[in-house]
Amino acid sequence: MHVVEVEPGVQPSLEDLVGEVNPVTGEPFTPMTLRFWDELSEFATLGLLMNAQWSLLARAMVLDDAVMRGEAKWAAEARLQMAKFGIAPDDVLRMRVQIVQADEAEAKSEVASAASSGRRGIRAVK
Repeated sequence: MHVVEVEPGVQPSLEDLVGEVNPVTGEPFTPMTLRFWDELSEFATLGLLMNAQWSLLARAMVLDDAVMRGEAKWAAEARLQMAKFGIAPDDVLRMRVQIVQADEAEAKSEVASAASSGRRGIRAVK
């Protein structure tokens, strides 16, 4: 095993990565695509993407935008490319990713730590 330390990249704007016009359709990106790109900045698993990965995701968004304009011939490829990033619920499950609230994750960590040290957690019951 080789461990590589990396720094996540900050999400650039979609237009900075591929331009103002979708290269597949020759039209400006739909408002729905631009809104989705903005929403991805808050998606839990994407916060660790490096710059090259943001570029790859932007390419997938180009295809997704074309599908949103009715170009169904790009649908299968768009789905395959988007699935790599684990955004859809079934993709999250397939990737075996668990997204939890920070408080819940911290509590689970404390319970696991106590269990491994032989201590038992305290359980409060109403």
